[in-house]
Amino acid sequence: MKKIIKKIKNAWNNNRIVFLFTVVLITFVVVFSSMLISMYAGSGDKYGNRLAGIEDVKLDKNIGKDIEEKLKENEIVDDVETDLKGKTYNILIYLVDNSDVNTIVEDAENIIDIFTKDELNFYDIQVFITSTIDTEEGDKTDKTIVGYRNSYKEEFSWTNNR
Repeated sequence: MKKIIKKIKNAWNNNRIVFLFTVVLITFVVVFSSMLISMYAGSGDKYGNRLAGIEDVKLDKNIGKDIEEKLKENEIVDDVETDLKGKTYNILIYLVDNSDVNTIVEDAENIIDIFTKDELNFYDIQVFITSTIDTEEGDKTDKTIVGYRNSYKEEFSWTNNR
């Protein structure tokens, strides 16, 4: 037992700086880890409090069908998909091949008539219009434009590749 104590004392005397540095480093790691865990841990929603009030402004279950019916009145619309993610309502409009994406922009902007005033003041609306077109080389490529209407804006903003 005396040999073990003597070895520990010799190790302490010969490596005092290393031992102190190790203790300080371990203390720093423990304190830093506990700070990170307390800051980022939690059972919070991935959206934080950005969705506050969403229970008060529920979208009608049939709004997707209504949007699809209204847009399909235009013969160049091939398919429509809708999706709600958080406070953003996404509308994907697929046109028949070789259609000009700009011809449906006005119809896409008019879909806001389907939403109530409260819904328009709460939800952002994002519209993607896509058409497959033939290139001069004989290939096919997709042309897509995106329109976005923020809940506090009156109009859509469109990408500049129109």
